[in-house]
Amino acid sequence: MRNASVLLLPYGCAAVSIALATWVRRLLDPALGLQFPYATIFFAVLVTAWYGGFRPAVVSIILGAFSSIYFLLPSRGGFAVEGWDQQVGMVLYLSTSLGIALLGGGMHAARRWAEASAESERHYLEQLRIAETKRAEAE
Repeated sequence: MRNASVLLLPYGCAAVSIALATWVRRLLDPALGLQFPYATIFFAVLVTAWYGGFRPAVVSIILGAFSSIYFLLPSRGGFAVEGWDQQVGMVLYLSTSLGIALLGGGMHAARRWAEASAESERHYLEQLRIAETKRAEAE
């Protein structure tokens, strides 16, 4: 069984990536104003899905939604999604991010499966080599 800290690392990635994405987006305020509040948050969800898989990506989606509402949307400093345009934007953010999480999580799972398969194959070939060596010594 893996160490608990190793299991929590992808969730830490979710929190750190959302914090960094929010910070970068706030740095872009002079150029973007209130436009494109989710631009950097999407990237954070993508990085988390690639690194940690589907579940940590879902955590980053939730953290990203709260972070966007509090720090990036026009009603900054509160937890309100005011106006039809902001509500539609939030629904699009959530649905697009979920798609990113599904695809990125699938890629993460495929990568882990390929690594495990390669390790299993290396182990099998090593056992085969040992058996072949023992058979040759016995002859």
